[in-house]
Amino acid sequence: MRTVSFDPQLLRKHLLRHKIATLPELKQALGATANLTVFRKLKLLDYLSSYTHRGRYYSLREIARFDDAGLWSHDAVWFSRYGTLVSTIESFVSQAPGGWFADELADALHAEVQDPLHDLALSGRLRRSCNVSHCFRPNVSRSFPGGFLESCD
Repeated sequence: MRTVSFDPQLLRKHLLRHKIATLPELKQALGATANLTVFRKLKLLDYLSSYTHRGRYYSLREIARFDDAGLWSHDAVWFSRYGTLVSTIESFVSQAPGGWFADELADALHAEVQDPLHDLALSGRLRRSCNVSHCFRPNVSRSFPGGFLESCD
């Protein structure tokens, strides 16, 4: 029995026409029933997943026209050259020595950032400045591998 083969160019053509698509739309365009088949073919095409809408939308790096901040949107769905929302937040904060206020970062990224900021602070990848409410800065401590969190008591 011959194995069915799927052409990744079908996904590329669909995305070039529509700019973004969901997994069910891509499965339909490819004629596949399995999610894994679509992901295998997307991987060959250097794809992006949205950092908004819980990563539900996909596009191609060749389609994206990132702005100076590394962001691109289509139909209010946002993509980042840095990948996920967590990676994008970490990159934005590390590029701003003065840090970011959480609400300003949310406005800049067009996404809710409180939970990812909290997780990044707990993991020691960012630190929260206690003298200013909800200001996050890069964790530049070299005191131990996990970094540190300032006490906000």
